[in-house]
Amino acid sequence: MSPVEAKVFLAEDDDSYAGALTKILELDGHQIILRVSSLQAALEAILGMNEDEVDVALVDGNLSEDSLGGDDGQRIAEEFRSKFPDKPLLAISGDEQSWSDDPTITKRSGAGVISDKVSEL
Repeated sequence: MSPVEAKVFLAEDDDSYAGALTKILELDGHQIILRVSSLQAALEAILGMNEDEVDVALVDGNLSEDSLGGDDGQRIAEEFRSKFPDKPLLAISGDEQSWSDDPTITKRSGAGVISDKVSEL
């Protein structure tokens, strides 16, 4: 993938965080093709996506109040990888997530670091 202009699928329920991350990603030349804020919306979005519509997924670990330890993110990751096995997926959760292609990236890494990682993929 080119270091810029990645088409990003964003699953994040925190509006302020999603807004800040979107701003940084767009400043770096990336495009948010779809943002969802719930597990159900994420699963439906993946079902409707085509291979050429997305380059990378950024997924929060917990999109619902009853999700603990990244359960929502893991379900989304499983669905995304099932449909797009060659596309990268990064967790943007508060804690490291083993289902992420780079478990060292977290929300605490900062939006700039996350955008830089997207550029590298």
